[in-house]
Amino acid sequence: MWNIGAFLVLSAGAPDFIQARENGNEEASEVLPPVSSAPPESFFLPVSSSSAEAGRYTLQGLHHLICSWDEAAFRSFSKALEYDPDCFMANWGVVFSSFGSDHLKELDEALRKIRSLARKKELPALEESYCNILALLIGEGREAAALALEEHSELFRRDTFSLLLRILLLRDGYTLLNTPLPGQRKAIELSDALLERFPAMHAALFQRALLEECAPEVSGRSFECAVQAANLAPEYAPAMHLRGILQFRRARYSEAASSFARAASLTRQTAKAQSMTDDDLHISALLYLSASQWMDGDKKASLRTRNLLRSFPIDWTRPYARGTRLQIWEVRSLPARTALAGDSIPDSGDIRACMKAFSPPPPSIENDPTAAYSRTLRCCMEARRLSRTEKDHGLQFLREAEQNFKVLKAEKNLPGNRTWLSQIKRAEEAARVILLKTRALYADSPEQWRKDAEETQKLSSNFLPPAVL
Repeated sequence: MWNIGAFLVLSAGAPDFIQARENGNEEASEVLPPVSSAPPESFFLPVSSSSAEAGRYTLQGLHHLICSWDEAAFRSFSKALEYDPDCFMANWGVVFSSFGSDHLKELDEALRKIRSLARKKELPALEESYCNILALLIGEGREAAALALEEHSELFRRDTFSLLLRILLLRDGYTLLNTPLPGQRKAIELSDALLERFPAMHAALFQRALLEECAPEVSGRSFECAVQAANLAPEYAPAMHLRGILQFRRARYSEAASSFARAASLTRQTAKAQSMTDDDLHISALLYLSASQWMDGDKKASLRTRNLLRSFPIDWTRPYARGTRLQIWEVRSLPARTALAGDSIPDSGDIRACMKAFSPPPPSIENDPTAAYSRTLRCCMEARRLSRTEKDHGLQFLREAEQNFKVLKAEKNLPGNRTWLSQIKRAEEAARVILLKTRALYADSPEQWRKDAEETQKLSSNFLPPAVL
């Protein structure tokens, strides 16, 4: 494990690819102001602070982190720092919860404070260990941090948070043959062992369900954990959202729609207070609600949900905020992706409506980052529209779509687009699937193209619905 001095040389810049994320508190907590709905307490971690309020907000933030609600965690840690700017774990939490967001100012300040606290060499042993873990996460990545957490857990055996955090960092998904990768297998093993000891621990139930968000098939074990976690925390939006995801994965679309509607309702008040700029969970819930309604055959309800999503103004002054990213990439492309679901043939009116969703262009950034993506989708719609009547003309649009797709793929390699990397990759996946399905309409043997499209499409992750329905 690194010496704590390693943190003193870290730069403030943190990797934007990190999407990380014993039962019962020994002390009775006072009621906290509702900065965000909190899950049931699943663990206790001693927090060194001059303020009891700072300690309690920090613990609340750690619970949000474990349940993958990073924006709520960020708000809790920020509130803790209002009571005690020198609280190490609150600063640690601000850094951790800022990865993948545009909270760069707060992240820089928290890193400066951590370096200052580290220089004094007065941190308790447990917090010194967490300092090293964060340094490894930033400097070497998830695997190094997960290994350090394993060593940490051997030293601090009562620290259940470290085990939960290790499970989060170990997740690495599945192979092309749909078998768990090594980290995924270990995460499932640790999660099951924890639930054997504490079968009613909310955080452990949540994590066990989350581990199969993108599994080839959702097991009965994972599904029941999702249901139990939601029953334990019916007022906690991530628990309701995760239950909806697993219901959706099991093709229980009507039940999933109810879960997502509940999650959206629970996040609505926070979203109003914070604006959609930061509340990605509210947008994710509505995106999944629209997908569930569509798959359930309720097209009118799905359209109403899409219209609601489009009614939220986009804060172009903060294009890299978590919520704004979803608005720019997911909400604006949703009508086109829905119109291109399956082998559907849009008409001219559909195409105009779908392209209108990409307008007006962004007023405050130089270029629309979705330009190549929107052109690819538009050309695919035109190619499908003409596939039965004017095939030669349609083939021209198909070739144009393929050229724009090449531009989209190349954009992820441009230095200035690193912040959009995950969004570009997801757009690339959606465009590739849609192109293959569109090409099938022009092929003598369409089944092979459709099969390729099916094999290309990945299972959804990061709390988002499938890129293409």
